[in-house]
Amino acid sequence: MEVIIDQARKALAGGVRWIQLRMKDATPDEIKRYQKIISNKEAILNDARAKAEALVNEATIHTNELINEHE
Repeated sequence: MEVIIDQARKALAGGVRWIQLRMKDATPDEIKRYQKIISNKEAILNDARAKAEALVNEATIHTNELINEHE
């Protein structure tokens, strides 16, 4: 089930607007868990955007340091 959650998060972060889950063997608790994740779409996207921005900023700092070392 964790794989499905991870795939749903990646799909939402990638811009997917609709996710259809086939959960024939899922328990009611598992279904509620997925509903919560899907309803948290904006929070997941904001988190992904913040992490991406931090990575870009870190890479920029590192790149500038390398450039300054070789000037």
